[in-house]
Amino acid sequence: MSVRKTQDGRYVVEVNRPSTGRVRRLAGTLKAAQGLEAEILKTPRAPARGLEDALSRYLAGEAKAVRRYDTVLFNAKVVRPYIEDKTFDDVGEVASDLTPSTVNRKLRVLTRICNLAFRWGWIDTPVAQRIQLLPENRPGQLYLSLDQVERLAQLCPITGDAVRLAVYTGLRRDELLRLERRHLAGDLIVLDTNTKSGEPRTVPVPAQAQHLLDRIPFPFTAFVLRREFEEARAKAGIPQIRLHDLRHSYASVLVQRGVELKMVGTLLGHSSTAVTDRYSHLAPKHLVAAVTEAFAISGCGTAIPVAVDIQETV
Repeated sequence: MSVRKTQDGRYVVEVNRPSTGRVRRLAGTLKAAQGLEAEILKTPRAPARGLEDALSRYLAGEAKAVRRYDTVLFNAKVVRPYIEDKTFDDVGEVASDLTPSTVNRKLRVLTRICNLAFRWGWIDTPVAQRIQLLPENRPGQLYLSLDQVERLAQLCPITGDAVRLAVYTGLRRDELLRLERRHLAGDLIVLDTNTKSGEPRTVPVPAQAQHLLDRIPFPFTAFVLRREFEEARAKAGIPQIRLHDLRHSYASVLVQRGVELKMVGTLLGHSSTAVTDRYSHLAPKHLVAAVTEAFAISGCGTAIPVAVDIQETV
């Protein structure tokens, strides 16, 4: 029922209309409440709101509290053509139209606006449950040689310097794009607390890349960087590579040259050593040397005596 009596003797009128949301009014008597209900039901319905309306409201409100708002904007820009003139009943169709290479991040935007629409009272059914993330079938870590990175950079006429600096410093995309002259101190990049971990970080720039610092700040947007990189990786025959893999490649170079994992984690700005441990398999020789040294210090020599129980067989 849309009319109910409260504990204090008044009456609440609550009508849920998918096109306008929930309408709630208070009345002193049952007759007055019934009159309000009839009045609400007679009110012309506003045009039905769809997925695009929810996206616009999300971007203007809740999304601005997201730490990486620029990433939300980019994903929303990709999603918007798919949801134009679509209702919430079409959400399953929209989800299936997105391509596997981009689907999961875009589906998260779609899921978010559907959940918000349900919370706002725009719809009665939690349609976000119809959206399922897809397996991406991608290897956990991909690493590029410096020659491969240079080839990619050459295929990026506008953003090539950012691609090069990424592999020589391990900076994240957002960190690269936010770089200003004030972040430079000789051969160091000094980042403030506007990082993923929220902690300041100092990143040394090797001699091979110091000339790139003269180009900072970079004169392009995240959209241009992403577009050029995606075109370059396709031309280079490595479409599975992401921009973030340049950061992994930076770490792999350091680890394979014997830099301790703790130091690598510091350079990358990891909040936990567990995150850096993903690179431990790249240093087998380094690990063997550490184990050999440990046993040498313990005085075990070249062989470790083992106690064996010998039982007589019958």
